[in-house]
Amino acid sequence: MPRRNVFLVLGTWSLVLIMNIALFTESYKPYISGVTISVETLARDLRKLGHRVYIFAPHYKGHKDEDRDVFRYPSSPTAYPGFRLAIPFSREISKAIPKLNLDIIHSHSPFQLGMLSRRLAKKLKIPFVYTFHTLFDQYLHYLPILPKFLSKRILSNYLRNFCNNSNYIVAPSIKVKELLEKEKIRSKIEVIPTGVDFEMAKTFTGEGIRAKHNIAKNEIVLLYVGRLGKEKNLPFLFEAFKLAHKEHKNTHLLLVARGPYERHLKELAKKLGLSKRIIFAGQVKYPLVFDYYAASDIFVFASTTETQGLVLAEAKTSGLPIIAVGAKGVFDMVIDGEHGFLVEHDVKVFAGKISHLIHDEELRKKMAKKAESHAIEHLSSRAYAKKVEKIYKSLLK
Repeated sequence: MPRRNVFLVLGTWSLVLIMNIALFTESYKPYISGVTISVETLARDLRKLGHRVYIFAPHYKGHKDEDRDVFRYPSSPTAYPGFRLAIPFSREISKAIPKLNLDIIHSHSPFQLGMLSRRLAKKLKIPFVYTFHTLFDQYLHYLPILPKFLSKRILSNYLRNFCNNSNYIVAPSIKVKELLEKEKIRSKIEVIPTGVDFEMAKTFTGEGIRAKHNIAKNEIVLLYVGRLGKEKNLPFLFEAFKLAHKEHKNTHLLLVARGPYERHLKELAKKLGLSKRIIFAGQVKYPLVFDYYAASDIFVFASTTETQGLVLAEAKTSGLPIIAVGAKGVFDMVIDGEHGFLVEHDVKVFAGKISHLIHDEELRKKMAKKAESHAIEHLSSRAYAKKVEKIYKSLLK
């Protein structure tokens, strides 16, 4: 077993276990996603708790890491623009790993680096933790190699095997835990939503964002943050916005995102006659995206494929009421009637809720306040890290 770092805290006579932790992830900077932010947030807050955290991720040409504890594997491009898949072999990293005296390996991917990290944990005889971030069957349209029914079956069997060979699984929401239990996963599962650093988020004021995109101060901004992908159900959102905009001419839909569906969506906005009202702001680096939250009035979300929807937590932290399609992981993030509205998959109903919040400014502010309070109390990044740390310690015992 590797060396453990245990410190005696004088005066309190308590033992503090300082761990060497490896986080393996297929999604990491400069590629931006919910997984990227989740890994970065966890690493930062585990380090604040005193642990040494190493990150293993794919290499991106031209990107330089400021963090000296990031290791990069060779990588290859994928069908998803901007995303690279690691080639899980590097002599240099293989030589370095034994010197790190790792106590825990935590994978945030079940594929290339997931398989590698699981084998490594077995070889080093240390615990292996896996976070189930993504409903992968919703992304098979990017891999049109096998018939869909066959792909789903193969993927389901593979993920079941991977999860059952993990010591512990972190699920971002109750719905994901229920899904895993339905798939007969035997490993221990704990629900821990990814947290947000609300102190950092509150340093962003949104100043200059409206002027940058020619939006007047008295206009209502509906905000979407995320990928511009088919799985995000954005044509539905555009149709709902079109209906709401007929009633409220002082509205804009602001999209802070990039993705493979961007060209199609720009054409759709033009077709709907909303080119000047639907604004494509492009991808914004984290945490600068909080300026966009601060400059907006309502957060809108139509995705039906989320395990958690980290952007929902970010919106709540920033004091935005939310209108979202009630699906899977979204239920855990938004209390209907409290933080906003969860609606059925119906364009007219969704548009009606947008109009409701625009009409009722007092309700909008009330929901915004409740959303923010709930996020601060239940979705802090430090609390997230401490819960994950507790899992690590239970496995080391």
